[in-house]
Amino acid sequence: MLLEQAGGKVNITAGGATPLHVAADIGNSELITCLLKSGADPNVIDEEDWKPVQVATLRGNRGAVEVLFPVSSHVETIPKWSVDGIIQYMQSEGSKNQKFEEAANAFYEGVKLDPENKELVHAFREAIDAGRAFHGTKNDKEK
Repeated sequence: MLLEQAGGKVNITAGGATPLHVAADIGNSELITCLLKSGADPNVIDEEDWKPVQVATLRGNRGAVEVLFPVSSHVETIPKWSVDGIIQYMQSEGSKNQKFEEAANAFYEGVKLDPENKELVHAFREAIDAGRAFHGTKNDKEK
């Protein structure tokens, strides 16, 4: 493949994602196929602990899910491991994440209004930590 001949690295991580994550995010099945043929690993997780197949699902890219699913190993937290099963599960997870983000953003706006309020700032940090624990994320950038 031209990518390999040019010295391209298909499993490089930039900004927490691989090229395969990015292709899954935009739903480009042709690019996904090309990356897989070039040796891209469909089981690498991003900074949110998601594989490309999960990213494609969250973005509503069924075609990309159908390309990635057969080459992706089972994600233990997804009870029904099928194209429809992963779509159903990830859409419910996406809904939870969106609600968490909306709540966190609203809380943050309150902190911005009164940044000197240590009790509010402390409560905000506790809420963020609780949300991360609830959603199972490992993102500890602020520590």
